[in-house]
Amino acid sequence: MSRIDKIFGRTAGMLVRKFGSDMVFIRSAEAEYDIDTGEVVTPVTRLPLKGVISPVKPEEASALTQETDVKIIPDPDVIGDEPIRVDDEFEYMENGVTIVAKVVEAKQFRGDSAVAYIVIARPQ
Repeated sequence: MSRIDKIFGRTAGMLVRKFGSDMVFIRSAEAEYDIDTGEVVTPVTRLPLKGVISPVKPEEASALTQETDVKIIPDPDVIGDEPIRVDDEFEYMENGVTIVAKVVEAKQFRGDSAVAYIVIARPQ
């Protein structure tokens, strides 16, 4: 077990589960050709989880960031060790409306396993 795992371990996940909002992480797999239909399909996995959503601060912005982008800190225990990719999405409720936000950037903090993720996402 690495030092970061010993020190921080599951702390991020516990805090996100306590203070986060309900959302769904939508993980897209590699596109596949369906020989029966002749179409290219992208399988998805929907993972319900908690996440903290906040505006992107100016010091967190990059060349890819837009004014409407949000920062999402999802529960790392649900996401697991597979990195979040730009093909992935988050779905959450805001003022009674379902929002789908595409991942623009994702940072993973880890030791032997994922400790935390910080995601910049763009509501569609």
